[in-house]
Amino acid sequence: MVASRPSLAAALDLERIEPWRFRALMDDGRPDRVFGGQVMAVALLAAGRTVTPELGVHMPHSRFPRRGDPRRPIEFEVEAAADRGSFAHRRVVATQGDIRILDLTASFHRDEKGPGHQYSTVALEDPERIPTFGELAMAGDDSDARLPRDRPTRHRAGLRRSRRRPAGHPEPPRYRQESE
Repeated sequence: MVASRPSLAAALDLERIEPWRFRALMDDGRPDRVFGGQVMAVALLAAGRTVTPELGVHMPHSRFPRRGDPRRPIEFEVEAAADRGSFAHRRVVATQGDIRILDLTASFHRDEKGPGHQYSTVALEDPERIPTFGELAMAGDDSDARLPRDRPTRHRAGLRRSRRRPAGHPEPPRYRQESE
């Protein structure tokens, strides 16, 4: 019989002990270790509860120095590395007793208007109507009409240099020391 898993809300349950310290129990039925992704998610939640609500996660990074024990609670110590108005940076250390099981750093940033670097997706009525590469190749010259012209693209044939010398071309001279 398969052990039932807790709900997402129960798996991410976090208790505030102090303003910068949190505790969670990660027992989800695994007898030997806690799931690293769950520990990272709870650590990110702990860090997120120490920043203003308009700041969203920008970049998390974590490492797991040791394995966690699912029978023991995990404490999350959050440290404010930077608070600069539109962004914040947090460090979180997850421990079980005196054993460090996770180090997490996370940047939080307010959503701001800026230059767009991504093209919007093309809306299609039916994905099954998208032509395959073979169909586009068989279409001939008209297939270029399907390519968007507002994007800077350049098509070049790949050039490969041959290592063989054409007939009639001598080998380049080899440099060697003459022994006398």
